[in-house]
Amino acid sequence: MIELKRFDEIEKELKKNIKKDKNNLSLYVDLGSVYKAQGLEEKTNQQYETAIKKLKPQHGIISTLANTFLYQQEYEWAEKTYIKGRKLLNGTYTFNYELANIYLYLHDYDKMINEYLSLLEINRSYLNSVQSRLQSAVYMAKDEDLNEILKKNLILKIQKNSKNDVFQELLIWLYIQEKDFYGAFVQSKALDKRNQEDGERLYILGKLAAQNKDYNTATDCFNYIIDLGSDKVYYSFAKTELSEVLFQKITETNPTKEEILSLEKLFNETIEEIGKNKNSFTTIVNLAKLEAFYLNNYTKAISILEDAIKMQGIKRNMLNNAKLTLGDIYLLKQEDWNATIYYAQVEQNNKNNPIGHEARFRKAKLAYYIGEFQWALAQLNVLKAATSKLISNDAFQLSSLISTNLEYDSSGKALKLYSRADFLVYTKNDSLAFLTLDTIQDLYPTNSIIDEVLFMKGDIEYRKENFEKSLEYYAQVSDNYEFDILADDALYKQAEIQYYIFKDKEKAMELYKRIMLEHPDSYYSTEARKKFRELRGDDIENEDNI
Repeated sequence: MIELKRFDEIEKELKKNIKKDKNNLSLYVDLGSVYKAQGLEEKTNQQYETAIKKLKPQHGIISTLANTFLYQQEYEWAEKTYIKGRKLLNGTYTFNYELANIYLYLHDYDKMINEYLSLLEINRSYLNSVQSRLQSAVYMAKDEDLNEILKKNLILKIQKNSKNDVFQELLIWLYIQEKDFYGAFVQSKALDKRNQEDGERLYILGKLAAQNKDYNTATDCFNYIIDLGSDKVYYSFAKTELSEVLFQKITETNPTKEEILSLEKLFNETIEEIGKNKNSFTTIVNLAKLEAFYLNNYTKAISILEDAIKMQGIKRNMLNNAKLTLGDIYLLKQEDWNATIYYAQVEQNNKNNPIGHEARFRKAKLAYYIGEFQWALAQLNVLKAATSKLISNDAFQLSSLISTNLEYDSSGKALKLYSRADFLVYTKNDSLAFLTLDTIQDLYPTNSIIDEVLFMKGDIEYRKENFEKSLEYYAQVSDNYEFDILADDALYKQAEIQYYIFKDKEKAMELYKRIMLEHPDSYYSTEARKKFRELRGDDIENEDNI
């Protein structure tokens, strides 16, 4: 009737209904909306104010009136309703959550945050809900540094009420959202000491920091737990996790001899203290890798692993991984037959499962390293149908590399040089590998293998921590070879560097977006979508679309 401008008729009908049911406050809002449609502001406000004046100290009546205002998008009047209702109920219900949502719509973030924090002060069980709403608010508040406003308010709350842990919990959550794991560590350490938690939250945070490649903070977390003493529950776990973190850090960079020897000492101390058992098994395997790949102690590494696979009570998948590592070390020694034996053992004992596929893939890669390209292709063609997406993707890429380049150059001369460079990278001889790659570019500048050459150079520069240079190489691949198989890999590598190394969210988002749009079938597409939404501030748990 409003749309038909039958104002007199609807006004008369509403007034008649109000006389019949004076307690139905929504009718006053409806009448006010009729006046508003006619531009009668004074009459509109009069009806809205009458509705609020007639409120009674009943939660249902207050909520119904506020929802009626919200339906009419009268957010300020809904705010007034809740504030009047808060006074009427005199502390039995405070409408913090409802008011916070209104302030979110009004972009009044200071008031929104104040309501959320007041709510948590009353009832900490709302913590997860508040976190979810704040995550949505960050996306809506694109022009405001909402995280800084929240951080400032939280720190003030903590200073005024240090005994209420919920504000530190929220601050820790906020630091984690920002990937500021050190900030989260400082607050987590304070809570751990106050509540005598024996390092539980630091253990969880340490693993999360390690997953996000913040190895320094992960190291701080695990060292804190270790310093609590060997009688604590998480002590032995922290020792092994620390070893794992430091090993990951070394394998992704170009470590010094001193760093390697220091890690070797830590591994040996950890194994001696914990004993040779299932808890230290990963550390034992990593020690063997360190000896073989970084210290060239092949005999010692093989001895460590041969003893390890004889240990009792070790899970089958862990033993299989140890055997694969043993095969890798024989490959490193260029004892191809021994390497093949161990790969074949794992494959035979794990047919049609991921670790069996991994063993077959390593057999194929061995053949590729030594120039047996046709035999490698036969193995890879089987693996392309593997149930493990990661193995299938790796197999597809290597198969494509071999077949494409043999098709372009049946002699395989450029491919043989490239596989040699690949093997040199495998043996940690990056300098010689780089020279070999230079040779390929000099001798075969138009060969189809050049994008792989550039990509490998990017990997080498990354390990040397020359991140700007590695970005240049990856960009050449993604921009000049956008239709080749490594284009999406190159985009993902660039995005990860921008995200984790340079902390440039905007550039990282743009690169993740390019993967989704330019390479929707990419192995990285799902992860790129997830990280894009995470950086944009989406509520990932409750939303399905970008």
